[in-house]
Amino acid sequence: MPIDRTRALTVILVASELTSLVIFLTVAYGSLNTLAATLQGERPIDIDMDRDPMTGDSRINLGINVQNRGFYRIYVGIHAKLLTNFGQQISEGIDSRYVEPGDEGELTLVLTLSREDALNLSNTRYVIQFDFRTFFDFVSIGIELEGSP
Repeated sequence: MPIDRTRALTVILVASELTSLVIFLTVAYGSLNTLAATLQGERPIDIDMDRDPMTGDSRINLGINVQNRGFYRIYVGIHAKLLTNFGQQISEGIDSRYVEPGDEGELTLVLTLSREDALNLSNTRYVIQFDFRTFFDFVSIGIELEGSP
């Protein structure tokens, strides 16, 4: 009897390891394929800036087209901030969405700037945080970029 239990336990362990390997490979394939499709699109990130002629206030519009080429639903989020060189926040934009397999979605951010802040744009820095989750939100990748215009 103990040998039968050992064999059964061995079969269960091998099956669970194979299942875990298949899940890992499908998540990795889907994540990398989705990232590559998003970054290699015609215009992966659209950036426009327009100014209100009456008030002088400006708007920076960011658009990112996300194509889900994986097997699982993905969550994509973006959080952008404009800061002064002293760390004071000038503007902020947040957008997120779930994208089903084989589908695509667009993230859109709008950062508004006063006239004074728009004139001093060279004295600012930006912080952009990307959040990517898949496989029922169990697998998560976060990236934070910081720089100056």
